Amino acid sequence: MSEEYMEHICHYHQKWVDKIGARAITFGRHIFFNDYKSKVSVRIMRHELAHVRQYERYRLFGIGWISIPLFFAVYVGQWVKAGFRYSQIEFEFEARAAEKIK
Repeated sequence: MSEEYMEHICHYHQKWVDKIGARAITFGRHIFFNDYKSKVSVRIMRHELAHVRQYERYRLFGIGWISIPLFFAVYVGQWVKAGFRYSQIEFEFEARAAEKIK
């Protein structure tokens, strides 16, 4: 996991990450955390790296930035389909499964 982790840019933005009620959120290859002081758990990192891989599936013609609006559109579509329940979003099922991989 450490090699994969090092390929990503991690940021600390407590105010806006806290506003959405998250400990971390991913946009493309950038992972944003709400607390830089505490050690990021392996579970959270695995979860966020699963989202990085999901973004990568939406790259078009090798253009990385395109993956962000495409991923977001699919994510919101899944959220609507799930009745606006975060816990029922398909991408989140995959990310939660990644948390448990040893």
